[in-house]
Amino acid sequence: MFKEDWFGKIEFLHLTDPYKMIVHARGNRFDVIFGKGINGSYICIPNWQIGTEIASLKDRFWNRESIRRADDEISDTDIDSVVDALVAAGEYLTDHGYN
Repeated sequence: MFKEDWFGKIEFLHLTDPYKMIVHARGNRFDVIFGKGINGSYICIPNWQIGTEIASLKDRFWNRESIRRADDEISDTDIDSVVDALVAAGEYLTDHGYN
């Protein structure tokens, strides 16, 4: 199996729930809103016109599959960029007392 790495950048716009960040990766930009609701955690990606439930921010497998189910036309690379940004955001928020 081939594994590819690429550089990405997160730009936080809102550091309280709901959180908002911009993910920059491979020449693309995605607006990402995520937080906790009554029924669990969620993510909205207006660029893709989707909103779906997610697990913990660090759960790559579940979050990837959840986004894939919301829209199977999105490239694996773009989904991986967003999922990895969620992991990094979770680590940042925990380390800085936000989460």
